Parts: sequence; C-alpha cells; structure tokens
Amino acid sequence: MIRNPLLKLVIYPLYLVYGLVVRLRNGLYRVGIFRRRRLSVPVVSMGNLTAGGTGKTPCTVALAHALHGVGVKPLTILSRGYGRQSKDLLQVTHADTELYGDEPVLMWKLLRDHATVWVGANRYRTGLQALDSGQQPSLFLLDDGFQHRKLHRDVDIVLLDCTNPFGGNRLIPFGLLREPVAGVGRADVIILTRSRYRKDLEQLTETVRRMNPGAFLTTADTEITGFFEPGSGKVLTPDSLNGTRVLVFSGIGNPLSFKADMITNGAEVDRAIAFRDHAVPSPDRLTNMLGVAKASGAQYIVTTEKDWVKLAAETLPEGFPLLVCQSRMKIAHLDKLVNLIKEKTQHAEGSDCKN
Repeated sequence: MIRNPLLKLVIYPLYLVYGLVVRLRNGLYRVGIFRRRRLSVPVVSMGNLTAGGTGKTPCTVALAHALHGVGVKPLTILSRGYGRQSKDLLQVTHADTELYGDEPVLMWKLLRDHATVWVGANRYRTGLQALDSGQQPSLFLLDDGFQHRKLHRDVDIVLLDCTNPFGGNRLIPFGLLREPVAGVGRADVIILTRSRYRKDLEQLTETVRRMNPGAFLTTADTEITGFFEPGSGKVLTPDSLNGTRVLVFSGIGNPLSFKADMITNGAEVDRAIAFRDHAVPSPDRLTNMLGVAKASGAQYIVTTEKDWVKLAAETLPEGFPLLVCQSRMKIAHLDKLVNLIKEKTQHAEGSDCKN
C-alpha cells in the first residue's frame, strides 16, 4: 500500500483507470458478455477481496479434510502457484517450491492422502490437464479463485479477515482491495477469519449480512496444534511454549496474525521479523536472526509451515533453534458448510453459471 504523498499523486490517474477496468470487467461478466468456461466436474472456489493473507490456504486444507471425511473424494486442488519459476501446467509430486510455488507444496504435503494438487495460471486449462491425465476427481477446489472469473464455479467462498475486512475501502495500491467491496455480493459462502481478534464481531457480521443476505456466513480462527522440531523430528505440544521467550519470523501475507497467534497461545514473543510474502530468507539473514535471538535471550526461533517448506532445502546456521508452528484453521459450523457444498455440487445444472 502506497504511503508517499508524491507517489500517490503520480499514480492516482492509473489508480482511477484500474478501478474503471475492474468495474467494467465485473459488469461484463454480470451481463453475460464475458462468459465462463465449465469443467465437467464441480468446482468450489476459495478466495478473498483483498491482497495479503486472509487464510485461504489453511481454509482450503480444512475444507479438503472435511469433504474427504464425508466421502467427497478424490479431490483435486487447482492453484496458480504464485512466484514459481515454471509456467507449465503441472501436478505437484515433490517439495520443489521453485517449480510449484510454496503454497501448492504446503497443500500437497498436508493433503497428499486426500487430494492431488495442480498448478497453472489458467485454471480451466489446468483442470482439463488434470482430467486428461486420467484422474477422475469428484470435485475441484479452486485456490485463490474469486477474481479468476474465466472458470465457472458451483460454490464461491470468500474470506474476510476480521482485522481488516475491507482493505481500507480502497483498491490497490491505495488500499488492499482487489476489487470493490460490492463484489462480496457474488459469494455463496462468507467466512470471517481471525474472528477472535474482532471486538465488534457482531456489528461486522450484521454489516456483511446486509451486503449479501443470501450467503452462508460463518467464522474461522487459527488453532495451533503443535511445534515441529526439525533437529530432532519431535513434535512438541501446543502448550509447550507457554511463558517461553521466542523470536518469530515469517514471509506470509499477514505476518502480524502469526505473531498474534503465538502470543494468544502463550508464548512471549520478544521479536517478530517479517519478510515479503513468499520470500525466502537468505543464509546471511538467518545467521543475523540467530544473533538477534541469542542477544535477546530467546529460547527458540519459530516460523510457519509455509516458510518451512521454502527453508527445507536451505542449510540452517549451526545451532539454529528452529521450531515450525503447526496449525489448522478451525471453521465454525463446518458440517453445515460441507452439507451446503454437497447439495450445491450434486445439483449443479448444466446451464451456464450465474454472473
């Protein structure tokens, strides 16, 4: 988000053009001039209105587990694979974040017994590739798909981060919105993530209900399930860091949420270091981080699972006391959400989608 007044003035005309283009594009889809292509298998999309982390990947993982648990299988996740070096349409088969992207690799690691993961910028072509490969998924989960309107979806799920649900009510780069707030009206399901950090949650809930009275509305929060210690291979219990001084670092969309979750879980966060989303800290930065941790008396350095899949191939500095925070997204009324998805996908009509 741009804060420099002079730069704002220079970019403002482009900002107006961008807003016009986004509104025009949405309007053309709404009236049917721009049409969406339909795969032969139902599609459920997980997305958001804002740039930055709202919890899409953990919500996708939680939903995949729940759907698998009630017999909706096999599942295939379609992801763009942001930041990867390859442009090919690929199935994720090993932990190569440069080839596939960090989030697809993380989903593959967490869901390899429940779902296949494919990456490609054009999700329609990627879905066809998955089908042509001989796989017969019963459902596609479209990761970060709310603005990817070229592909028909049977259920549109939108996440709103309760700590900043509407991105400052301004489009990128003056705010965090990818599209105008009115876009939430297209959603079939709205999930208010990080709801425990919202003091006026009831008021926000009513605001969202007015924006989309017909959507299924629920909440979700991150729950820490343990801490993996790469050096020993052990998994420590969720309460093992209660009262323990730690340094945390992350390269995720919302690094403050990770710090808040660690504090809520009982850790004493002495320092929180944030990198750009999807970035990999260099060996020199890791060495400097170790020095900071020792100087502050931190017993551990803690990072996220998403960051660990990027670091797995790196050589950590000697004596780097790393713990990987394992967590899950706990979605309220998940059983009702799963039933809604089953109902909508089982009765998906063959006609063109809603706009």
